Amino acid sequence: MLLAAMLKNAISLALFLAIAVASFPVIAPAGAQGAMEDSKAGAAANINVYGMRLVGDQRRTRFVIDLDTPPEYAILHLSNPYRLVIDLPLVTFTAPRAQTYGRGLIAGYRFGLIAPKKARIVLDLIGPIAIAKTFVLPAAGEQPVRLVFDFVGTSAEAFAAAAAAGNPSMAKPGRAQKGDRLQSRGPGSRPVVVIDPGHGGIDSGAAGTKGILEKNVTLEFARDLAAILRAGGRVDPVLTRQGDVFLSLRQRIAIARENHAALLISVHADTVPEEYVRGATVYTLSERASDSLSAALAARENRSDILAGLEIEDQPDEVADILFDLVRRESRNLSLRFAKGLVKDLGAAVKLNTSPWRRAAFQVLKAPDVPSVLLELGFLSNKFDEQLLRSSTWRKRSTEAVARAIELFVGDAAPSGVKNDL
Repeated sequence: MLLAAMLKNAISLALFLAIAVASFPVIAPAGAQGAMEDSKAGAAANINVYGMRLVGDQRRTRFVIDLDTPPEYAILHLSNPYRLVIDLPLVTFTAPRAQTYGRGLIAGYRFGLIAPKKARIVLDLIGPIAIAKTFVLPAAGEQPVRLVFDFVGTSAEAFAAAAAAGNPSMAKPGRAQKGDRLQSRGPGSRPVVVIDPGHGGIDSGAAGTKGILEKNVTLEFARDLAAILRAGGRVDPVLTRQGDVFLSLRQRIAIARENHAALLISVHADTVPEEYVRGATVYTLSERASDSLSAALAARENRSDILAGLEIEDQPDEVADILFDLVRRESRNLSLRFAKGLVKDLGAAVKLNTSPWRRAAFQVLKAPDVPSVLLELGFLSNKFDEQLLRSSTWRKRSTEAVARAIELFVGDAAPSGVKNDL
């Protein structure tokens, strides 16, 4: 039985790799492949990649790869959507994990083996880019060798020309020149956390027995949370709304994706018929609700657009290829990880619901490439929760707990053992 199970797993893995290679073929010319296979430097031993990171902004973005030996590489430009592919020979990824957020001109990236002795890094671009320069910084002290790419924006025509030209042979990066170091990380070098105060404008959300409105509770909480995160200096908080304005669910998701957010946290405070239900609750996305209460809350929150007089539009179909599925799966795994950490930190500071982590099909959590959770601060239908939600002391304690969970999560989600600058 054990042997049969092992054989089944091996076949599944082989099938997965075969499909991945077929769905994203290597477009490098034969000369590039020959250089990869026959490179004397690469044939001696694998090159170890220790970390990867992005710095800069949309005027100039830098991609840095930490490794033990300067590698040869091939570049591919791909359109629809815009991507830049870096093919590397004989590489072993020893430490880094894929970022869930981008920087500047790069929406995000992923990496892995695509064939024996061949590794690939795929950079997803926000638009057409050009490689301004590439160079290598030699090892110095505790710093490893660093392969550096500098990107700038360009026209669609120039990008198409670069794609048509291809890369006929493996390239070797030049040495760093004076002035090649970025002078400042800038605000874009920190991970962005999007805080979404639920409801707003014409959509007031739930109302308490004493007239307190959900849209006001969530905005006050979001502002205080953003202030704590901003003071901490480890993340860049972005609010989906700064005042009493209406945003559709699709607009809230779009803000998170446009900012290449490392995390989206949507803040709410609902009501239920059962007045005894109380306490903070953390929700993650699932098409099948964990219980009837979660299903009812999701259905009510998903009707926000209807209440504001908007037509219901189906979400656009996403490209259902393997890479997209991997991104979506990774986002959901990260959402679960953050939810567990948030429940732990929040539970040490405020009262939680008897089932503090639940699952339901909230539309606002459906960004495929942004880890997302929905935080119910409490229930305005419960007199104790309503009193707490009006308390500045409670809000200070709860926002500090949420900020702590966010900073721990973002730190863990960043590539392991690397710094955010050169």
